[in-house]
Amino acid sequence: MRQSAFRRLSSILDAGLDWRNDKLTQKSQISKLRETWREIISDPVAKHARPIHYDSGRLLIGADASVWASALRHQSRSILKSLHEHGYLEISELAIKVLPEESATPHTVTIAKTVMSRQTGHLLREAAQGIEDVDLKSTLKRLSRLSGSHD
Repeated sequence: MRQSAFRRLSSILDAGLDWRNDKLTQKSQISKLRETWREIISDPVAKHARPIHYDSGRLLIGADASVWASALRHQSRSILKSLHEHGYLEISELAIKVLPEESATPHTVTIAKTVMSRQTGHLLREAAQGIEDVDLKSTLKRLSRLSGSHD
């Protein structure tokens, strides 16, 4: 007898619901793990790493810099042991990636305007007059303008 290529709608819907329930369970596991993260992982590593995703026994941990990812990899056995001691027995593998936090504010550098004395500006202009290299001469003249005087 030939098997039909069609499946019952109820079996397709049930499979979809199972998949959705699995995803909800994974999300709740990650949420629960994030709440207890600092108890499981010791500082200072805990401040620079966070659980990102869990799927089929594999926990993805994001570190905000490569130095912290390296520390996590070095401690992976003890981290797994600690996770198991806290009831996360289903986690059998750790994957660690450098994933800078999206919310981290970029470091800004403020450059103060350089203040140069009139005398220094005058000396730079005098030095520029005796130089044959065109690029160096123009650079010294531009630099002398920071003194505010243009003798």
